[in-house]
Amino acid sequence: MVLKVWHNLLKFMFMRWSIQFGETLQSAYALCVRVLRKLNRRVIRFSWLQRAINRLLPCPQMVQRYIDPAIGLEEFFTILNQRGIRYTILRGFEKFPFLTKDDDVDMLVHDDDLPKIKDLFVALPTGISCDIYSVSPLHGASYRKGVPLYPSHLAREILDTSVLYKEAYRVPDTKHYFLSLAYHAVYHKAEASGLPNSKDKPLAKVDGQRSYGEKLVVLGEACGINLSPDLRSLHELLTESGWAPRMDVLRIIAKGSRWLTSLADENSGGQPFSSKTMRYQLDIHGLRVLVESNCATFLEYIRRDFCFFHDPNEDQAPPHVRISFLNTPPPWEEIPRHAVPLFKTVGVTLHTVGSTVYKRGSNRYVDHDREVFTVYDLKRDEGTVYGSDPEALYRSAYSILMTRIGCRFDQARYHRMHSLGITLKEEGLLFLADGGCGKTTLGLEMMKRPEVGWLTDDILQIDPRGNALAFPTSPRFVQGSMIPWLPASANLVRAPMPKHPQKVQLDASFILPRVCPSARVGALFLCRRKSGVGPFIRRLGFLEAFLGICDGTLSGRGFGVTRAYDLQFSLPYICRLAAVYFSRVRLSFRLAWTVPAFRFDMGGQVSGNAELVLKIHDALRHKGVRSLANPIGVSSFVSRPVGRGSDKKIPR
Repeated sequence: MVLKVWHNLLKFMFMRWSIQFGETLQSAYALCVRVLRKLNRRVIRFSWLQRAINRLLPCPQMVQRYIDPAIGLEEFFTILNQRGIRYTILRGFEKFPFLTKDDDVDMLVHDDDLPKIKDLFVALPTGISCDIYSVSPLHGASYRKGVPLYPSHLAREILDTSVLYKEAYRVPDTKHYFLSLAYHAVYHKAEASGLPNSKDKPLAKVDGQRSYGEKLVVLGEACGINLSPDLRSLHELLTESGWAPRMDVLRIIAKGSRWLTSLADENSGGQPFSSKTMRYQLDIHGLRVLVESNCATFLEYIRRDFCFFHDPNEDQAPPHVRISFLNTPPPWEEIPRHAVPLFKTVGVTLHTVGSTVYKRGSNRYVDHDREVFTVYDLKRDEGTVYGSDPEALYRSAYSILMTRIGCRFDQARYHRMHSLGITLKEEGLLFLADGGCGKTTLGLEMMKRPEVGWLTDDILQIDPRGNALAFPTSPRFVQGSMIPWLPASANLVRAPMPKHPQKVQLDASFILPRVCPSARVGALFLCRRKSGVGPFIRRLGFLEAFLGICDGTLSGRGFGVTRAYDLQFSLPYICRLAAVYFSRVRLSFRLAWTVPAFRFDMGGQVSGNAELVLKIHDALRHKGVRSLANPIGVSSFVSRPVGRGSDKKIPR
């Protein structure tokens, strides 16, 4: 396993270095061509010399190119159509073929067709200026480094829906012409477009001409859209149409624009990105998490699990974690081209999904089994998740949220344990066990007693002082299994996760009245189930208890995490990870030293298991009690004071 990871890492680094080396050479050559273009009018005055340079120096792959003057504009597009090039003229095509010296051509070309048109351009500015953009952010054909002119899935949509204009030029249809022009005015030009920031300001003028406003109004009417030609209204329209850039892209293109910078700051502060965006804000023991989505079904799944942490008072404080979940087809084109997967993960538990991880900058591009696609910025702890199926979207959302929440808590030395947690007489009882052992069923059996409170049935947080913090997600059961206790008027609904086996779940809101926010840990039970054995409880010594607790806190089993949103290959990350594991070991040591720990072999009857736990708890509370009746077949158990002491057996 280690050799395979090391092999993949070396392969990734080799491919990354080779791509960077190639891009460096291209950038150096493009810089030389730019210098020649600057010197063209002053030094290279003779036309014969210009023609010679154009023949000797091929035009590099760069945005601004010049059509070969020997070809001309009309023949240029005739050749494109004959070669089957997938292209679209984005704007200004109404003047074709009569262009002036100051006019240029803005074109979107499919990535695979860029090498097929290199021979149609020259290095020096002797022909018609032409700006060539790719669908994905290719080097030398993107709007900014790592940012395409339009989001890749929208750029492909523009190409696929283009129409033939004057039987010679491929242009966007009316709808995509309007949307792409609005995108260009709002996000590329911003204040330079001449559009006012809001409705109450008049249209500005740019270079003595009217701005984009009149053109957009006419195109909007052709599409049946009545709009106000201002930046704010157009931004809202583009957002509701699914044409707004992601938050990380908005920050990059906002450089140099006050309006775009203020827009990015508003959204970073937790403001809704669209009037159609639904928000669900969580406050998880002081950690602010903002979940946004355009799908009510998905948010209902979120509510079932995290309703205990819902914070209806949305203040202006920026969230620590912000994720948008969009119920739309995943834009697989956003995955960097020619990228080698950084690593792959496999869904080893019922709550995790497999993923293939790509990287560019601080962004992770994660493919979840070709069902869900995520772009996540680990540096800012925010991301956008795309998926057509709300259930698949939620399965990935659960892993993402549990991973990022866990990482944040680990940094604050609040560590997770995979356990059932209940409270009894103001003390927390923790039951550490693997999935499928029967923790949830035991917990609901205990809930028949009114004095029992609820902490969690899956994952528990332990603070640095050793107190258990509630994390009550929705209990899930295999369909058709026996459920010992249900709250009044509670209904079971089909759970969106896991895929197999199919489960039902109890809405967490039904158990909220019995949830205790925190409790001092009074006892730990290391549970296991053996056929034909139990119920049986015995007291553990310090070393055995320490190793058992470490197994539950260090392995990460049952945490619902995926390394796609955590694992990094850097020295600071390794140091932080080492500090986290050291803190977990220290917490395990503290719990094993100060809290009574037991080995619990669970029997087949849930009621007998619960009765035995109650008797053990009563014996611990009454320290003077030195014997215990055994009506349900307990073989023996050991009792000693909290801390180190003797391991004397109590007779039956």
